[in-house]
Amino acid sequence: MRIFFDIDGTLLDHRSSERAGVLELYTKHINAFRDFTRGEFCSLWCDISEKHFARFLKGEISFKKQRQERIIEVFNIAGILLTHEEADLAFLDYLQEYERNWRLFDDAMFCLEVMKKEHKLGIISNGYLETASR
Repeated sequence: MRIFFDIDGTLLDHRSSERAGVLELYTKHINAFRDFTRGEFCSLWCDISEKHFARFLKGEISFKKQRQERIIEVFNIAGILLTHEEADLAFLDYLQEYERNWRLFDDAMFCLEVMKKEHKLGIISNGYLETASR
């Protein structure tokens, strides 16, 4: 029997990493987002992120475009218009902190160690290969 595990939200604590990245973006651009509390900004980011990632999964836009669109929308709500190039740079503020905070769930390694004794394991993701290979 083969057992497959998803990466984000199953093995890696995506929510904590995402929150760290969002708070870095918020802090770095506090002048743009001063009308939002940290919690409001995190909620806003998550809603916009889910919307555009769903568009990517449906094949409506590319992975790069969904990143740009979510940053552009977040800044647009704050009254700031970004070019796609500016959006790419702003997204890096989020992404670098997100990746710095990648952590396995506390029980992930134990689970994998136990399961591998009797099963073949695999890891799957609907994430973007380029992100995983950096």
